Amino acid sequence: MRFRLDRIAFVSYVPVALALAFADFYVRQNPAYVVERYIPDVLAGVYEAPFIYRPLAPWLIHTFTSLSGLSPLAALGISRFLGLLAALVAFHIYLRRWQPAGACVVATLAMAALLPLTFTNSWPVPGTYLELTLFSLGCLSIAAGRDWLFAAILIVAALNRETSAFLLVLWLASRARELPRLTWYTRGAALGVAWLTIFVGVRWLYGLKPYKVIVLAENLGYLRFFDASIEPRLRVFGWFWLAMLIVPVILAIRGAMRPGTPSIARDAVVVGLVFVGTCLVSASIVETRVLVPAFPLFAPAALAFVTTGRLEHPQPESS
Repeated sequence: MRFRLDRIAFVSYVPVALALAFADFYVRQNPAYVVERYIPDVLAGVYEAPFIYRPLAPWLIHTFTSLSGLSPLAALGISRFLGLLAALVAFHIYLRRWQPAGACVVATLAMAALLPLTFTNSWPVPGTYLELTLFSLGCLSIAAGRDWLFAAILIVAALNRETSAFLLVLWLASRARELPRLTWYTRGAALGVAWLTIFVGVRWLYGLKPYKVIVLAENLGYLRFFDASIEPRLRVFGWFWLAMLIVPVILAIRGAMRPGTPSIARDAVVVGLVFVGTCLVSASIVETRVLVPAFPLFAPAALAFVTTGRLEHPQPESS
């Protein structure tokens, strides 16, 4: 019965992902830009930073287009659907470690309902749903104590976006309580070196290109809703991140204070708050897609608060 409900949930996510992919594609003003300019230029090493240092999603879509024989735009649309479906299923499986299937379905559909708030770019950034999938799987591997699996996910995630560093931070915080000190030091150092190797390696491969790192002033400006000097749509988009995260953050903080909440869920709330703060300083908040990793970071504690009974953190498996 338990796995039957999960299978029903996975099937139910197919039309949800299809609806989101349809909206994601048709709400964009210029979806063709991705296949005509973004992907070719990133793979050629001539696009602007920091996008040029995130080659994984462009390479996957380019490869899928070549193997499938589809038109580039059709391949992009299908890849968005598959990415969304993978993100929903991975999120469900991640939460399933602690929660019953029904609660996981509710949480996953709630996240799906909020994802349209990330459709603010005029063209779909390819790595968004891949990032959400990898964060869910990375958090799950930490919770399960599967350090070798986590290492593989971290390496892949590092090729997609630099925010993968927060997965490493979560690993360090969570596994510090579970591993012998020497093991924690050596594995943490190895993971850090692996992540830094990719971070530095892609910059060495494509060359260092300047880009603005601190954008706090611009982000604060977007919050001035009645400032006529700012483009109207940006004044609206500037509040989407708050509309998207306010409830999950409040529930997660409450859940983190609740007895019986898994320790990794508490750690994830702290990492999530640091992540959001970092985004406010160094990422454009009108592109709310940059905040999708917040969902797997806040969800376990938020769900622990709204569900009845006390949850115990399962014993991590040996790696």
